Amino acid sequence: MNHTGLGSFFLDGVIYRFEALNPLEAVRFGNRVFKVFGPALLSLAAAKKDGAEGVLAALAPALSEVDDDKVSLLIEEALRRCYTPRNEALRDEVVFNRWFMEHPDQLYGAGLLAVWHLVKGFFPKTLATLKIPFLT
Repeated sequence: MNHTGLGSFFLDGVIYRFEALNPLEAVRFGNRVFKVFGPALLSLAAAKKDGAEGVLAALAPALSEVDDDKVSLLIEEALRRCYTPRNEALRDEVVFNRWFMEHPDQLYGAGLLAVWHLVKGFFPKTLATLKIPFLT
């Protein structure tokens, strides 16, 4: 975990920076993330024993367990902590809309990666062993 208060992640060659959560924020945000994504992650982890084919077969049923409204709120909250490669804050609605109108293919990927990177340092290390390709 980064102790400077800022972290970063790459998506298709684009670097996003984000304001890291402090531990108290991570408890609240992390609990919400795990409640929303936990059942799906556990389903995928169980399917992992059957290899990549098992994970792919379990993906659609696992995603059907996820509440899309709650995912949307988590993505929005996470992206509000992020900055574009131009160092513009995505919490600014004008910046947010302009950036993702210019880069619509980045919206969901950046949102999900922002959620993951905000909480991953606080979750048990065993979650890292899932090796879900789009989260590594």
